[in-house]
Amino acid sequence: MSDIVERLRNTPNWMREEFGSWKSATRSYDRAPFEAADEIVRLRAEEELLNSAIDKLRAERNRLRDEVERLQDRLEMRHAWQVVDGKEVRITVEPGSIPDGIDARDETIRQLDKNCNTLRSERDRLCDALRQVSMACDTYGEDQSFGDMLTVRRIQDLARAALRNKP
Repeated sequence: MSDIVERLRNTPNWMREEFGSWKSATRSYDRAPFEAADEIVRLRAEEELLNSAIDKLRAERNRLRDEVERLQDRLEMRHAWQVVDGKEVRITVEPGSIPDGIDARDETIRQLDKNCNTLRSERDRLCDALRQVSMACDTYGEDQSFGDMLTVRRIQDLARAALRNKP
């Protein structure tokens, strides 16, 4: 216990002893020394609890900061590569100043979707062309030479097989 608390507790309280209940006989009063001592002890205990809670919160804040840094490193948000004298050198950058790994992944997905759509369009165009070839072969006259007819039938079979294998 500190010196001030000890002194306050040992201060005689003559008002209390003389009137029995000095609070009831006084309209306004300053607190008695022992009351101040008790409150100091109570406040110091509360202060210790609050300091303990503050220390725990600081530790948690520091842990979360470390976790943010770890995740930023993992997402490659805190560094970039730059070519210096023909060699790639890792440089430190501010987080958020360059696209991160997720942004790069999303852009890759967008590009792949665009490429898939282009390939689908090309496939559909070629399928339409094969249908036209197949229909043209059906109308090819019987009066043509046997060699021409075999060529047409071969083209027709290839077109039909390609149409059957369409994804």
